[in-house]
Amino acid sequence: MKIWNFAFGSHLDLGRYAEIIEGKPAQRMKAILRDHRLTASALTRFPKEHEDLAGTGGGPRFIPQQESQVYGVLYEIDSKQWALLDQYERAWAYESLPVEAQTENGRIVKALAHNLVEFGRFSPPSDQFLKYMAHGLRDLGYSEKIIEEVRNSVLLPI
Repeated sequence: MKIWNFAFGSHLDLGRYAEIIEGKPAQRMKAILRDHRLTASALTRFPKEHEDLAGTGGGPRFIPQQESQVYGVLYEIDSKQWALLDQYERAWAYESLPVEAQTENGRIVKALAHNLVEFGRFSPPSDQFLKYMAHGLRDLGYSEKIIEEVRNSVLLPI
């Protein structure tokens, strides 16, 4: 079964994403989530193998905000890959929800995204997170102006 996943943050990095889903997605394309903004909040839950990351930076999440957008990617994955991704994300207190992402050519795609549901106050992400995010955006062909806009958005307290 084909599933479209709208990804943002560190999952923009194809190598990182492929490790989690144990393979490459069938397709990927630039996409945006309209009327939302990217921010970061303190994580409240860490998988046992990542407990050493507690306090190193906030986790990305999107929040409603008119006339803003979250720059991301649509990945086409199968149900096995989705199950691996969902298991990984739930361990970090992310849950899946349906979204409508817009591709570069204006097409609206019904997709699933993971968003942080258990979180603390605003907490900027780690430098490593910012590197993954910038690398993924660059690899997808986003401009340096957009990469800087995304970086500034995620560093701006809500």
